[in-house]
Amino acid sequence: MRKTMDLHSAIRVLMILLSLVSCGCHSKLGRERTAPFKIVATDAGFEAPDLIPAGLRHIVFENRGSEIHEAMLVKLPDGMTPTDYVAAVKAGSLFPKGAQDYSGPGLTSPGETVEVWVKVDPG
Repeated sequence: MRKTMDLHSAIRVLMILLSLVSCGCHSKLGRERTAPFKIVATDAGFEAPDLIPAGLRHIVFENRGSEIHEAMLVKLPDGMTPTDYVAAVKAGSLFPKGAQDYSGPGLTSPGETVEVWVKVDPG
């Protein structure tokens, strides 16, 4: 049961991040200073801004839950929706074809905060 819950938590964060990366990028590459992109994980879900602009981005991942949570950024290929990606993962794909791993904070223990810098391409 625990592995199932961990997979469901990972799928939830992937879905949020996929939506953000696939929909919220723009073409300015770091010309203006922006606040960190903050993701807060709880055992009930995740909170994150709706958009992440392109460029070098400061990502802050805070785990307020009682379990380990994970966050990663994934760029979806044209034609793949976040729902498509999650369905492929649920069907057994470790990483759906065409999706690009942009890395991210990774596994984070309860009560911990991880900060990383990630270059996000437009689109």
